[in-house]
Amino acid sequence: MARLIKPPAIAPGAAIAIVAPASSAKPDRTEGGLAALYALGFVPTLGANALLREPLYFAGTPAQRLADLHAAFSDPNVGAIMALRGGYGSNYLLDGLDLATIAAHPKPFFAYSDLTGMQLRLLDQLALPAFHGPMLAADFYLPDGVHLESFRAALAGQPYTVGHAEGLRALKPAARKTVTGTPPSPKAVSTSRRDERCSLSPGPVSPSPPR
Repeated sequence: MARLIKPPAIAPGAAIAIVAPASSAKPDRTEGGLAALYALGFVPTLGANALLREPLYFAGTPAQRLADLHAAFSDPNVGAIMALRGGYGSNYLLDGLDLATIAAHPKPFFAYSDLTGMQLRLLDQLALPAFHGPMLAADFYLPDGVHLESFRAALAGQPYTVGHAEGLRALKPAARKTVTGTPPSPKAVSTSRRDERCSLSPGPVSPSPPR
């Protein structure tokens, strides 16, 4: 793989294009997400077809969804791109991606779920990093749906780490025990719900008490 492209850093006040490459979203969730981005100091701009709710559960035809995505990448006033939501349908866009246009205007593209395949296509073909991050009508509409510190760090191109203060704990391996002997055949294993113990036959076995 070629060296990863580093998109320009994004500061508050920048425009974030909202596109819907997959399924449509509930209007109230879209409105809530837009309000949240505005409150953070960003300027969300909806793609021309982002609010469509057809055909079926898609946010427009493949051609309409691709048009919004390409317009967002090529618009010089847009700093970053965010998916409206996941769901299903972005797989129909993979063969129609205008890789030349996207490569000429690399930008952070926040998405996950159904959009992961598209992000991986851009990573594999263009070395454009995949921003596995919040989506407007899936996360931003929730009162506490987005970890804002890591989101801001991603936009600014800064590293973000977590540790003990954030609740990170080291996993301690459990004690290992070695049992020797000949394992019984499957037919020789029986369980008893009465005393919640497992007995192996032939021959009595007294299990050690739990520790």
